Amino acid sequence: MKPPTKGLTTLLTGALARSPGNAFAELSALTPHRSPGFSLADVALPPGKVKPPTKSFATLLGGALALNPGNSGNALADLTALTSERSPGFSLADVAPPPGRSPGNYLADLCALPPGPVKPPTKSLPTLLTGALALNPGNARLSALMGALNPGNALKGEMMTSDQYLNQIITKYLINAEGAKALVNAIYPTIQRWANEFLIEAIYSGSMAKGTAISLASDADVFISLSSNTQEPLAEIYTTLFNAFSQAGYQVRKQNVSIAVSSGGYKIDLVPGKRQSQYGYEHSLYKYKAKTWTKTNVKTHVTHVKKSNRINEIKLTKIWRELNKLDFPSFYLELAVIDCLSGRSYSDISGNFWEVLGFLAADFVNRRYLDPANTNNVISDDLSISERRLIQSAAQIARTKKLWSQIVW
Repeated sequence: MKPPTKGLTTLLTGALARSPGNAFAELSALTPHRSPGFSLADVALPPGKVKPPTKSFATLLGGALALNPGNSGNALADLTALTSERSPGFSLADVAPPPGRSPGNYLADLCALPPGPVKPPTKSLPTLLTGALALNPGNARLSALMGALNPGNALKGEMMTSDQYLNQIITKYLINAEGAKALVNAIYPTIQRWANEFLIEAIYSGSMAKGTAISLASDADVFISLSSNTQEPLAEIYTTLFNAFSQAGYQVRKQNVSIAVSSGGYKIDLVPGKRQSQYGYEHSLYKYKAKTWTKTNVKTHVTHVKKSNRINEIKLTKIWRELNKLDFPSFYLELAVIDCLSGRSYSDISGNFWEVLGFLAADFVNRRYLDPANTNNVISDDLSISERRLIQSAAQIARTKKLWSQIVW
C-alpha cells in the first residue's frame, strides 16, 4: 500500500482539525499519488507533533470554499464530522490538483482563493463519493452541512445535487389542483349570476393553464370572457364583479387586472374581460392600479409561456418572489425569465435559476417588455422604477448567499 508522496504534513497540520490518534475518514484513489486503499487513519502521529488548525471550519467554508452558488461544477466534498470519532473540523479539499500543483499545496491554493465563481475539478466528486469515501456504515456517516450545502454540491446524508435540491423545493410548493378546481366549481354559479346572458365562457388561464402555479401564490386563474355586446364600462365590470363576490360572503381583494377570491384555504384570481369583437380572442381588460384599460389575448399568453420550456425556472422565481414578499406580476416575471434564459440549456435548472437571479440583480431594471398579444401594451410599465429596484435589491442579496437553502427554502 503506497502512502502519499507529497503534502501529508500540509494536510495534517494546515487544514484538518485533529488530535494524535484520531481516526480520519478513509480516503481512496484521491489522486494518482495515492493508492486505492490508503487511509489516513493508518498513519501514526507522533505525540505532541501535530498542530491544531490555523483556520476554523466555518472560515474555511466561508472563504476558501465559498463557491458561487451557480457553479454546478463544484467538485469539493465539504463534509462535517463523520462520526464522534472523527475530528469535528474535518474538511476534505484534497481533490485532484490542477497541472503543476501537488496534492499538498493544492489545499493551500484553495485557502487563498476569494469567494466567487471558482471552478475546481468536476471529475473529483463522483470519485470522492463512490471510491475515495467508501465509508463503513458502522463507524462513519455523511451528514448534512447546514441542510442543503453549497448550492453547487449539496450533501444531505447522500449526494444531493443543486438540481435535486431545487426540484425538491418545486415539489414542496406544488398546488392542490383538485382543491382549487373544487373552489372554482363552487364559485361558478356566482359568476353566471353576475354575468347573466353576457357570459361567453370562463376558462382556466394564468399559472394553472401555463403549468407555473405554486401553492404560495393564487391556486388558479379564471378568465371570464364577456360578450362584445356588454354595455357596462370596463371599470364598472371590474367593480361589480368585486361586489358580487363580496356580497356572496367570500373574502375578496382588488388586484391589478383581477379580483382575488379566497375560501377554504384556496385563492382564485378572477380576470374579467370584454371581447373586442365576436371574432378572435382579443379582450379589453380594466387595469385597476392605473385606472385605465388594455387589450390582450390570454390564450396567446398561455402558449407563449408553455412553449418556452422554462416552467421550472419560472416556478423557482415565483417561489423566491413569494418568500421575499415582492410585488412582481406573474406575466411580467415569466417574460423576464424567458428573456434571460434565451439560448441557454434546458437541463441545467440550478445554473439557469442562478442566471435569472443575476439578471434580476442587474439588467432587469431597465429592460422593456411588451405583451406578445399586443405590442402597445408595455408589461414592464406595470411596475414603477422604484418597485423594480426592490426586486433588483432582493436579487443582489440572493446572489451573495452561499447556500441554496438561504435563497429558497
